[in-house]
Amino acid sequence: MINKKIKLNQAVILCGGPGTRLGDITKKIAKPLIILDNKKNMIDFIIMNLSRYGFKKVLLLCHYHYKKFFKLYHKKKIHDLYIECVYENELLGSAGSICNAQKYIDDYFLLCNGDTYFDFNILDLYDKFKHKKYLGIYALAQTTKNTSRYSSVKIKKDYISEFNSNGKGKFKIFSSGIAIFSKKFIKEIKKVRSLENEAKQ
Repeated sequence: MINKKIKLNQAVILCGGPGTRLGDITKKIAKPLIILDNKKNMIDFIIMNLSRYGFKKVLLLCHYHYKKFFKLYHKKKIHDLYIECVYENELLGSAGSICNAQKYIDDYFLLCNGDTYFDFNILDLYDKFKHKKYLGIYALAQTTKNTSRYSSVKIKKDYISEFNSNGKGKFKIFSSGIAIFSKKFIKEIKKVRSLENEAKQ
């Protein structure tokens, strides 16, 4: 995925969480590794989708049941994507996970959740990224339904002015969990655990 703007060859996938909302289902396996269909798990579907857009590298940021991720994916090539796993020895949150993997991250990268499949054209997000003005861009969705399951957001002009991640579904626009960032963004999130907390500031 290369044009005159920026080089975007790497996707970083957050896989560290324990998935406690699924109860007993995730006691022995991380949520991104749950088998969904045709012997494929969530991460398999996400990797396959990323390959459609010309990505070359994937980083899996792992904590919970990290050994299974390493066994299945570390230093392997799947759908022409070279995959590496990065271990965090404690649960660091989304921002902490990215900071922990800083030395492995490219100058620009796609970020997504390992337990979410959001079907949209990533090229549209890439084309709209004003990399000279902003450090990142989020893919958002709008709904008229209850958003209590998601991190809803408030938009002011062309940026997120407030995140509501406490499960109350305060706003009708919510984060898809997919974003593009400059590596310079990492400097801004080193003192927080959650990207949602950083977005409020």
